[in-house]
Amino acid sequence: ILIVRTLENERNRRARLAESTRPSLGLVDPLLGNSDAIKRLRESGQRVAASDSPVLIEGEIGTGKSELAQWLHRSGPRAGDPFLRLNAVSQAEQLEAELFVAERTNGALGHAKADLRQIAHHGTVFLESIGELPHSTQAKFQRFLEGRISVSKNGQDRKFDIRVIAANHRPISDLVQSRHFRAELYFHLGTIRLKMPPLRERVDDIPLAASHILQKLAADLGKGEVCLSR
Repeated sequence: ILIVRTLENERNRRARLAESTRPSLGLVDPLLGNSDAIKRLRESGQRVAASDSPVLIEGEIGTGKSELAQWLHRSGPRAGDPFLRLNAVSQAEQLEAELFVAERTNGALGHAKADLRQIAHHGTVFLESIGELPHSTQAKFQRFLEGRISVSKNGQDRKFDIRVIAANHRPISDLVQSRHFRAELYFHLGTIRLKMPPLRERVDDIPLAASHILQKLAADLGKGEVCLSR
């Protein structure tokens, strides 16, 4: 009875955690449109969503990389588990302290406050601006990708099951050539690469996207059906 109750409590805790970290649906579907660029991305995304391999999303600022990452998470088998959105620049210290280290300095995980690995277990971690990750931390990130981090606790190893999706506004290959990004990490992280096209490359999708945003805003404000004037 005690074991059953413990398992039920753990399932309930995971369900609450997933609900609290579940991403907002947002205003715009990142794959909304009928252009050839979006059709190709949609086809690739549907295949990628079911995979556990790391994903690298590249695209200019404002193209919807984070929305695509959320869509991949919602469309895959991890949809019911946590989605953590982290920034490699503003949260670099937290990433190194809680996600990329092999073991805590005190060797314990039984803290009242769970670290990022515990929170994201079975879920997805989305790292924005991965190209800005400090070079000293990139080797640790590579080890994280290779083993999903096994942490010793009371003489036992615990392996965390986390899918990683990363994004950057500049091509990582350029950063590799300038030696600002580790080539080994790039090849490991870029197992699957997706590129989010800018609107100027899919102009025909603009009216559909604009109408979709307008309808969402109208619904949020309690307005009736509205449309764009021509």
